Amino acid sequence: MTTNKVIKPQIKVYQPKDYPQMQFILKEAGLYEEVMDNRTRINQKISRNPGSIIVAKYQNKLIGSIYIIEDSWANLLFRLAVKKEFRNMGVGSQLLQRAEKYTSRMGYPMIGLLVEENESKLVDFYKKRGYLITRYRLMYKTLRSK
Repeated sequence: MTTNKVIKPQIKVYQPKDYPQMQFILKEAGLYEEVMDNRTRINQKISRNPGSIIVAKYQNKLIGSIYIIEDSWANLLFRLAVKKEFRNMGVGSQLLQRAEKYTSRMGYPMIGLLVEENESKLVDFYKKRGYLITRYRLMYKTLRSK
């Protein structure tokens, strides 16, 4: 489906049974990282904060997801992914809106997200929805368990 038709998926809270379909979508989008997105880590995430992964379903199939990383100080959106054949149909925007609404209800006045510098289409997508580019650059380090 490469049309600009807008669909109205069901936007729901992630359930453990959604994992195989979500994993497929993350892999298809090039966002899946085994260390961060394996079933055990996702189950730990939702056991701490059950509403922190939101999914889109259409005709009983999972077609998109977004993570909310919540902290008492700030929130980040992470891993917005939509199944290829449902892109440009409003699914990502609907997931983003639901995540923003959830965050706002929690009392956070601001939310951030990460976008790869070379992803100009994504940067434009977020800019159109009111997101601003900051001067900060993400840096990270993989920790080894002892």
